[in-house]
Amino acid sequence: MKRQLGVNDALVCAQAFYLGAADARSDWTEEALKRCTRPHPARSFPLAGTREEPNAGLFWSLVFGIHRDRFNELGGFDEAFTGYGGEDTDFGYRAKHAGVSLIFMGGPGAFHQHHIVFDPPLQHVEDIVRNARLFRERWGVWPMEGWLDAFARAGLVTWSGDLLALLRLPTAREVASARRSTAF
Repeated sequence: MKRQLGVNDALVCAQAFYLGAADARSDWTEEALKRCTRPHPARSFPLAGTREEPNAGLFWSLVFGIHRDRFNELGGFDEAFTGYGGEDTDFGYRAKHAGVSLIFMGGPGAFHQHHIVFDPPLQHVEDIVRNARLFRERWGVWPMEGWLDAFARAGLVTWSGDLLALLRLPTAREVASARRSTAF
């Protein structure tokens, strides 16, 4: 990452290597873990080298680097995005708007420890609705469309055109049914 930042004044993202539930629970080596990992299905990284990613919405703060001065010029992560959702997408859009390229770096990355996920993240519906509205206000497009669509299908929100309104919170049963042992 440091080498890439030495040649690129950009927002550089490395790959997160996803581990399964038992992959790092006993003695392990880095090579053994590498054989167990899965890539994220929505983010395609080169095997080696770099690739400029035109979709600023794919920026993810899980594994990234940027020059401190550039980060400060961009204002860091906007604290108006509270709770869960939208802050990474907003940062990616602000970087693109300022002419800072998003670069996907192949090769080294970081292992992502397995944890339970919720798909969609129903427990964060209020945060996601609030942050999605803020993002839409700023950028004219909806972020997190997959989640918003899932919320609408579940009857939690109404979502059409410029309108996104929370209709109700999910029940404990609905949240429990969204629990997944893997992210994908």
